[in-house]
Amino acid sequence: MRLLHLKSILLGALIWCGCDQNLRPLPEDGGQASGRSFVEAQRPMAGSRVAGRGIEDEPPPITAPPDGASVSGTIDITPELFARLRGSETMYVMARRSADGPPMAVRRFRSLRFPMPYTLTGADQAVQGPPFTGEVTIVARIDLDGNAGLPQSGDMEGVNPRVVVGDSGADVVIDKLY
Repeated sequence: MRLLHLKSILLGALIWCGCDQNLRPLPEDGGQASGRSFVEAQRPMAGSRVAGRGIEDEPPPITAPPDGASVSGTIDITPELFARLRGSETMYVMARRSADGPPMAVRRFRSLRFPMPYTLTGADQAVQGPPFTGEVTIVARIDLDGNAGLPQSGDMEGVNPRVVVGDSGADVVIDKLY
């Protein structure tokens, strides 16, 4: 009897801890918990394709910093790769000084819609240091496990190799499958 009671308490605690993850605010949501679960249906914007389910009804707003040091554009995906999405992926949009160098600015997106607007600014720099200026490579990577790092089998990527900070039409098409 005592063992059954202990198991019930442990099971209840596990369920309580696990259910909280759907309401915890994410930085890209503006730190606001919406109260909607990930499995509720979304209303897609006219002409957009929604990857799985998410907690936002609107994409994140595009805002440029006051100093104008930003890169913005639209990210799209080929129909073949869009069909492979499950809805639980994470996308990282990165600006790099060179195609194989470390990212100098990164943004993470969890609710994926395509085409999807993005903006990278100096505030998105991984390490505050050199100014967010000059020529960069924009990389959009959809990561299946959500961990930023080297691409793994099943991850998807698109690259715009020659973008100047200040450009507002730095579009990327995700067209590569690892």
